[in-house]
Amino acid sequence: AYNAWNRLNGNDGFNTTPDDIHSDEAVLFRKGRGYVRGGGEYYILLKSIKEKFEIKDQKHFNSLAVRWAKDMEKFSGLFYESRKRLMTHGAKKWVALHSVFSELADAIKKYSDDDRTFIVTMKDRESVLAILKKEGIEFPYEKVFDKDDFNTKLEALLFLSKKCGVSIDKVKFLDDNVMHLLEPADAGVK
Repeated sequence: AYNAWNRLNGNDGFNTTPDDIHSDEAVLFRKGRGYVRGGGEYYILLKSIKEKFEIKDQKHFNSLAVRWAKDMEKFSGLFYESRKRLMTHGAKKWVALHSVFSELADAIKKYSDDDRTFIVTMKDRESVLAILKKEGIEFPYEKVFDKDDFNTKLEALLFLSKKCGVSIDKVKFLDDNVMHLLEPADAGVK
């Protein structure tokens, strides 16, 4: 996200490790990370850090997303370009930054052969598969739905429930970010 922010602001420097980020900013970044659902939304988080204003809650974050939609769209392209560059030139470092909760990894391993088990992510498919591979998990490419397939996780879950012939209240959804569970839960997902 920092590399995309730098490029957006005319700085071509490229960070390859979190050690390149000022520690105060890194703390604020981790604190606000839970609000972010997709790459473009890091724009809001970084703008709040750089301009030193507090994001009060998810509702406030969402209102900023509406206000800054055009900026986020431009930033999103830079974000995914930067991620691809980092994965190409520093893949091991990038993958090492990510971990999968052990309970989630166990569930993925346990259910990966089930035709009704999918991964829905706001990351890109290749990133998710690289992270899973690091954890020793081989997951079918065609069962991973990413940011280019759907706009929201709920949209993906509704599609998959229809594809599998189950009602939305029978869908079980796991996520490592509690904020991502709220909209699907309101729609009846367990």
